[in-house]
Amino acid sequence: MATVALPVPRTLVVGVGALVAGALLLGVALENYLLFHTLVEMAAVGVAFALFILVWSSRPYLENAYFLVLGIGLLFVGGLTLLHALAYDGMEVFAGSPPGLASQLWVAGGLLAAATALGAPLTIGRDISPRHLLVAYAAATAALLAAIVAGVFPDVNAAGLAAPTLRLGAEIVIMAGLAAGMLLLYRRRAAFDEEMLRLLLGALGCYLIAEVCFALSPDTIGALNLAGNLIRLLAYYLFALAIVEFGIRRPYSVLFRELSNRTDELREAREYVEGLLEQAPGPILVLDADGRITRLNRAFERLTGRQARGLIGRLLVDVLPGIAPTLREAGAAPEGVGGTIVHRDGTVRNVLWTAAILPNPDGTVAATIIQGQDMTARVEAELRLRAAIDELEVSNEGLERYAYVASHDLQEPIRTVVSHVQLLQRRYGDQLDEDADEVLGYIVEGGLRMQRLVQDLLLLSRIGAKKRPFEPVDIEQVLLDVLRDHRHQIRELGAIIQHDPLPVVCGDPAELPLIFSHLLQNSLKFRSDEPPRIRITAEREDGWWRFAFMDNGIGIEPEYFDRIFVLFQRLHTRERYAGTGVGLPIVKKVVERHGGRCWVASTPGAGTTFFFTLPDDRARPCLGRSDPTRI
Repeated sequence: MATVALPVPRTLVVGVGALVAGALLLGVALENYLLFHTLVEMAAVGVAFALFILVWSSRPYLENAYFLVLGIGLLFVGGLTLLHALAYDGMEVFAGSPPGLASQLWVAGGLLAAATALGAPLTIGRDISPRHLLVAYAAATAALLAAIVAGVFPDVNAAGLAAPTLRLGAEIVIMAGLAAGMLLLYRRRAAFDEEMLRLLLGALGCYLIAEVCFALSPDTIGALNLAGNLIRLLAYYLFALAIVEFGIRRPYSVLFRELSNRTDELREAREYVEGLLEQAPGPILVLDADGRITRLNRAFERLTGRQARGLIGRLLVDVLPGIAPTLREAGAAPEGVGGTIVHRDGTVRNVLWTAAILPNPDGTVAATIIQGQDMTARVEAELRLRAAIDELEVSNEGLERYAYVASHDLQEPIRTVVSHVQLLQRRYGDQLDEDADEVLGYIVEGGLRMQRLVQDLLLLSRIGAKKRPFEPVDIEQVLLDVLRDHRHQIRELGAIIQHDPLPVVCGDPAELPLIFSHLLQNSLKFRSDEPPRIRITAEREDGWWRFAFMDNGIGIEPEYFDRIFVLFQRLHTRERYAGTGVGLPIVKKVVERHGGRCWVASTPGAGTTFFFTLPDDRARPCLGRSDPTRI
């Protein structure tokens, strides 16, 4: 009958091996303490150097700086330990050296080990340069050795009353550093594998217990000193276990733990991105470097009525034949490429596509992401709006033609009535009584007023009717022409008119003079008791010129600011101020025809300022344009 060999637990083997090694070292110590001390120290040095070699070789892949600091730190701690072993009483390596050299090197190594244990956890998550760290440790070790050689470093075993105090103080500092390092390591335990963390804490704990034994030992060869050496060797043994078990047999679990963590993070990020891709309201496609579809979301399936399994691996040009070449050639198309998609049920959707290229480090294409936006509702709304606008334009053109024809045709009978009444007054005026003559005067006055009203309406209907191309217009020359046309009225009223240098704007040279003519007439008409004072200014802002037409007239109450731009709206009786109520509406229509706006600011009794904006010819090239929205 065959027998089956049961596997022996590896922990048991390691434990038995440690006990056997400890027993052998204990036997050596009882026979020759110097040999025991040398073996222990050399074993510690070997472990320290091995840890450094492993960590230094792995530094390009390490993201946890703790191991980097620990490996470099133990290299120099091991170096000081080696010098301590060689300087130990009885080794006779450093002939003629001071008797306290071994103790000084031992304290220096302990301080450097405590500093390493304390500083290493603080570097977790930080970007540390290995070469800079190596130089820093070399400089610190050189400083300690220089202090020892110069006699500045204290000798804790020297004769005198101060020596025990110095020794106890050095041990307390070392133990405090080790304890603090353990606490910090535990607080940053998330960066380590659980088993690795236990080994590191166990190693630091053994190192701390060893230092306690050294502090309590009355001499260098007593039982406590022997126990301290064995326990410190156990600490290095735990370091060795960590190196061999996790650094060689299972390196990815600790030294390369960050790679495993990064893999988890990448997986989570991928799941997150895929979730966003699936839940995105718009259709999304992902292409490889050859233009084949590698991913698509549910929104694309809903848009086309086709399943992902039938599209994955197909060329984009086969799926979107009309727009695929444009998207691929454009690469990144921020402005978008429009196209239509036919659903499997026959419905047509209008889609706006944009593409972005993800490049490789060498500049070649790694992938292309294409995102679509269903514009069907918007396109349909724009078509309805365009149809309504076209219908409205046709209607407005008809109304404008009707107003023009009506105004033109009305002038003839009005002129006939007025001329015949005036002829009647001239021929038979001396035969009529006062009442008849007054009636004829009313008829003439009403006819002339109607004639002026029809002329203003005719002018209003002509604004924008011919859609003349816009061109650069010198407003200063426009103003001078308007002032020349009204020079007799200006001279008669004693009006003072000033203006700043006025700009060149983009507009209709036949319509822009209407603005200044009607505003000038308005200021001269609604003057105060003082001679009219008028000032025109212009300021440039955001591609527009803002004009201000200021006077010192009677002013306007704030509640009438909007009313004055409405057709036929008058604020005063005709007996006090003549007019048709069409002048300011003409100003507003001309300004709005040029894409600007007009408004008023006024203080009753102090004057009025009319503001209006016109497009700047420099910021908005306008030659040949007649649509103010496209300037």
